[in-house]
Order: sequence, then structure tokens, then C-alpha cells
Amino acid sequence: MTDKTQIQADAAERLTEIGVFRDLPHEELARIAAQCRWQHFALHQQIIQYQDRSRDIYFILHGKVRATIYSLSGREVTFRDAGVGEIIGELSAIDGGPRTAYVVALAETDVASMTGDAFLRLLDTHPAVANAMLRHLVGIVRSLSDRVVEFTTLPVKTRLHLELLRMAHDNMRTQNSAAVVPAPTHAEIANRVSSVREAVSREMAKLSHSGIIVRHSDALLINDIGRLHQLVGDAL
Repeated sequence: MTDKTQIQADAAERLTEIGVFRDLPHEELARIAAQCRWQHFALHQQIIQYQDRSRDIYFILHGKVRATIYSLSGREVTFRDAGVGEIIGELSAIDGGPRTAYVVALAETDVASMTGDAFLRLLDTHPAVANAMLRHLVGIVRSLSDRVVEFTTLPVKTRLHLELLRMAHDNMRTQNSAAVVPAPTHAEIANRVSSVREAVSREMAKLSHSGIIVRHSDALLINDIGRLHQLVGDAL
């Protein structure tokens, strides 16, 4: 196998990590890989600028990113974190509108990207990718709908418990425990549950006292996911 062929094969293999491409044969992945630009972002490096008119879409191969915006008062509002296998920048790639958030790397991050026009052609020629994108977008709408209901109807304590369960789901260690790395600060969690750091700190202290969570310098351990589910169920 020539060096060029090996590079193409390695690139296609990396794209198997991306959820919307999982139903494609290797030959198609190789053709898609040939259209991609391969990039590395350092910790805290900005990937997407809010309100920018760029249209590239990014496929996360390694690492983790966060999408946020800032209020007029400077308060950070976190939309979501995305990791290996996920995509970012899809809205602007599809409709050509301005970017809806800042996106920064939460760790050393590798991505494959392609232009919005190339991605639209990909959707036209690969029904499996188009169907996967529809499911992905529906998932975003459902998640945001759930968050709106939480913010408007639930107390801070229950919103926090639900957010910890979401974190646990993405970072399972055993059937009943998870390790979130790096450990989010109380201010970061407050941004995610539309609250303030002081309120989150009080509730986190209660969870820590009961042994449900343990915070280390580099990780947040969620030791009893079942108990968290029970607390949410009791509150609803």
C-alpha cells in the first residue's frame, strides 16, 4: 500500500467515529475524507466565533468542545458540550445563517471539517447521512425543549440533579457511577442550569455530604446515579 493510499485509508477509518457516517461503506468514507480538512485545536482555543458568517461543519475525532454565548452583562450561557463522534457548526452549514454560539476546545481536540456547500451535496447524495442528520437535529430540538421546561418549572435543586444525570450518562464508569473529567466548576454548572454559583454550591455540598458525589481536583465522581434518579423522581 502506498503512503498516499495509507493516509486515505487512515482518514476514512477515523471518520467511522462520527455518528452520522456510521452506516456508510468504507469506500464512501474515503471519498468524504478526501473532501475534509484536518485540524488540531489546543485547550481553550476558539473553533467558532459567535455571529461569524463562516459555514464549515466540524466532525469531532478526538477531544471535547463547548458551545456558549454571553449575555449583555457578560454572563456565560452554556448550550452544550460535544465530544468524539459528534458534530458542530451544522446549523450554519445547512441554512447559511450566522453562527449561534462561540465554540471552544475543552481539551486538545482533533476535527475533520468540510465546507457547508460540500456538506449539502453530501446530504443530497447520501440518504443515510441525511436521515442521520434529521435524527440529530430532532435530538437537539427535544433536548432544548426539555431544558426550557426545566428552566421555567423546576427549582434549582432539581435542575442541578437533572444536569448531573446528563453528565453521568455521558461519562459512565460503572452501571451506577460516573467520572466527569475535567471536573466542572460550580460556576460552569450554574451556567448550564440557569442559576447562580452560590445556589449550586449549596446543593453540591448537600450531595457531597450524602456521598452521592465526590469532587477531586481533576474529576467529579458521581457515585450513586440511582439515588440521583430517585431524588428527581421524588421532585416531579
